[in-house]
Amino acid sequence: MELSLKRCCRYALRFWWVIVAAAVIGGFIGFLTTMRDADYFRAEGEVRVDVDITQNSDSVDALDFATARVIEMIENRDFLTARFDEAGASGLYKDRQVTEFVTATRNTDSGSVITISCMTPSRSWSTDIVKGIMDNLPAQIPENSAYAVTTASTAQIVETQTSSRTMPTAVGVVAGAVIAFVVLIVISVIDNRIYWRDELEDGRLPLLGDLSGKRSRQDEPFALGKYGAAEAEEVRRMRAEFAGALARAGGAKSVLVVSDCASVDTAKATLKLVCAVVAEEHKAIVMELDRKTSSLGDVLGLSGRTLNEYLAGKAKASDIGADTHIKGLRVITAHANGTSAMTDDMMTAHLANELKGSCDELFMLAAPVNVGADAYSCEAADAVLLVVKRGKTGRRFLRHACDTYISRGMPVLGIILI
Repeated sequence: MELSLKRCCRYALRFWWVIVAAAVIGGFIGFLTTMRDADYFRAEGEVRVDVDITQNSDSVDALDFATARVIEMIENRDFLTARFDEAGASGLYKDRQVTEFVTATRNTDSGSVITISCMTPSRSWSTDIVKGIMDNLPAQIPENSAYAVTTASTAQIVETQTSSRTMPTAVGVVAGAVIAFVVLIVISVIDNRIYWRDELEDGRLPLLGDLSGKRSRQDEPFALGKYGAAEAEEVRRMRAEFAGALARAGGAKSVLVVSDCASVDTAKATLKLVCAVVAEEHKAIVMELDRKTSSLGDVLGLSGRTLNEYLAGKAKASDIGADTHIKGLRVITAHANGTSAMTDDMMTAHLANELKGSCDELFMLAAPVNVGADAYSCEAADAVLLVVKRGKTGRRFLRHACDTYISRGMPVLGIILI
């Protein structure tokens, strides 16, 4: 595992849609949590405290005492519990105290008026509880008391509180995005696949060409070699880089093309490189070694005598393959057969050595994930070319391939990124 802040951030940006999806899901979950929060309704009613001034020399102190006693009666737990039960709201105080739902406050404008307030998730509960308090409060006043309680205003709904959905939704969006970002950072450390060109430009192997993300008519059969303006510069650079790599390898004539991606992708990348080579009036042969698929046949749509006919002794080396519409390019395809793999490899190596004399460059397409497995093909090849697919090929595979072929004394020309 390799930890790089730059790679982690680029990895997260590459998979930005994961962060967006996680943010949307988080916001949706946050929104759903608010759906469980019910709206609350506040009901209010007023009672008036009347004091008999004939029994009190100080009416102000008597009123203060009386209102305090009435508020104490209103907030009595047993008294409120009975009112909740009468209103059918007994389930509310299972988890909370009944006193949390009801308040009684003295009106500052009129000292003799007490406002009774009750907030519950039901309109009827709120009004019924306040009405029940006002109706039953006079009965709580002791006989022969110097004060009395009368109704000043009827119970009615004065406020509706709706649960805020903005904040939980925003928190869900942020939490989802952060969690996705952290997960992507962790995955970027574990994921060893190659995604960016500069991950290959470490000085160990030259990058011969970058064909990733380029869609042109080359992907169509019989359109190879026809470059658009967008690819022309890359093709010229690839041609120059490949010529330099061959010179550094001592003028290698046969090249083993190795990759861990699908044979069709490797075939397309190789054909693009070959088209750049034959443009310099070279004669090139591309021979398919993978006898499980027929990638070249799929790409070019060619019908000709195959490698399998040569291996079966039904055709000579000069008879197999087919010329293409591109001058100087000959292609030898293969398909699955049931002959001995050892015999096939020996005869293929013999064929490769024979074909070297009839062309300037021979490209042999190895089967995917076949690093060093075909010893005879390795002996017939003068150099190795690695095809790396963006987002598919791992750095471990690249290091393993380089170490394997270099240890066998085979020069690695470089890398083509597809």
